[in-house]
Amino acid sequence: MISISLTLLLSTLIIGTGSDAWACGPCMIASADQILPPIYLWCSIAVGWFLATGAIASFFRVKSKYIPGILKTFLYLFLFFFVGASTGMLGLLVLAVPPALTFAYSFSSGSIHSWPHGFRLGIRWLALVAVTAFSIASIKCIHIRQTRSPFDFILQWGDLVPSLVIIHSWKQKEPEILPNYRFIIEHGKDQPVVFARIAERLAAIGDPAIDIPILEAAFRRCDSWSRPDACRKGINEPMEKLRLRKR
Repeated sequence: MISISLTLLLSTLIIGTGSDAWACGPCMIASADQILPPIYLWCSIAVGWFLATGAIASFFRVKSKYIPGILKTFLYLFLFFFVGASTGMLGLLVLAVPPALTFAYSFSSGSIHSWPHGFRLGIRWLALVAVTAFSIASIKCIHIRQTRSPFDFILQWGDLVPSLVIIHSWKQKEPEILPNYRFIIEHGKDQPVVFARIAERLAAIGDPAIDIPILEAAFRRCDSWSRPDACRKGINEPMEKLRLRKR
């Protein structure tokens, strides 16, 4: 219970010291995925380990200062999901701390005298599964960080702040970065803000002969998006500017 309280306090401090830019939950998740992809897998393992340890403790009726019973486990889980919404889910990773401490204590002399053998065995096998899962997540993380291009990230996370930051950074590389802009316009889906930002740059530095057909094709795809009006509005004005340049 002490460790749970400490992790809740730590997560609260993380929220309290965050900047306004981190107030957007999905933006935070996207930022976390830049650091530790795939973030959903990492958090799922931590949550699963925490829940399973609480279930085993309830089954054997073991009271531990590290793990609450199954009902309190779900209560803490709810609180941590609230924290995770504000910290890009990174706060959920601290849920792996109590089960890890429980696993370590299962080898102590105190646990041998106070915990049933079946409980200690279950905790150790569960830790082995968790470590294996985290190892797989580590391999996937390394692979994604080495192979995921800025295109992949923008296409995955759409109109969120981290994607827009990448697009903004491309302005320093213009006009060589034009193929990047065109790739996103041609392959993006349901990203009206991204499209509007890129369309503005194409209107400023693009080639009307190349970019007008690309924007026209994107304009026609707006009908299949969740926000077709926003999509059309973001593309139409830059496209008209390109048409004027062509004359």
